[in-house]
Amino acid sequence: MSVYCCSDLHGCYSLWKQIQAFLKPEDKLFFLGDAIDRQPHGLTILKEMMNDSRVTCLLGNHEDILFGAVGGYEEDPKTVELFINDWLLNGGKETAEIWTKFKKKSQDEILDFIFDMDTLIPYRNKQGQLIYLSHAGFTPNQNWTSKEWAELRNSWKIFWDRDHVDDSWPAGFDDVYIVHGHTPVPYLTGSVPKTQKEFQIYNYCDNHKVDIDLMSFESGVAALLNLDTWMVTYFYDSTINCNRDN
Repeated sequence: MSVYCCSDLHGCYSLWKQIQAFLKPEDKLFFLGDAIDRQPHGLTILKEMMNDSRVTCLLGNHEDILFGAVGGYEEDPKTVELFINDWLLNGGKETAEIWTKFKKKSQDEILDFIFDMDTLIPYRNKQGQLIYLSHAGFTPNQNWTSKEWAELRNSWKIFWDRDHVDDSWPAGFDDVYIVHGHTPVPYLTGSVPKTQKEFQIYNYCDNHKVDIDLMSFESGVAALLNLDTWMVTYFYDSTINCNRDN
């Protein structure tokens, strides 16, 4: 059995099907959020993940926006309207249109699935390293109490915040690692690759943080990271490469 993670497929169905086919029946996949929006087939990906026993989905900010936009949080109409506007401004227009065509039973099943998503999962790999998986990432603090860890798990920051990317790695966490998506790698490196083959995951913060968001919806590239060996398998869809392979 191998244990993998990937993130931020954003409706890129071809990449998802390649990953799904790559996984063996006994493998496990942690998906770190943002299956939906930006490309057309996010809800299809999400529904297939729901029915794939190998997959554990964590909450991404786009799943959070969908949940709020359709009233999942039972907020007042003005708050729901804010969620809707945020959704549409962040690539959710096509997802929203498809959502309205689903029967209520299917909608409820998806909402229940999103509601049950965890936000932070620890994984102890075969090397004894402790890896924290979440959508947006964070920087640990050795002075946190169990209550503060719980507050982090329940906070919007764990699937929305990017401030931590500028942090230094703290002392006392030598065998601890953070794997996340949410922030496209080019945002951290300051350089957008010109070819698909140049898109790579990014190790930073003294190699204790790993960003695996390869901007799939524009690059046509997704990464599958083996959490035990740290080996990476890349998948490509040449139909959405933004003409970078000239």
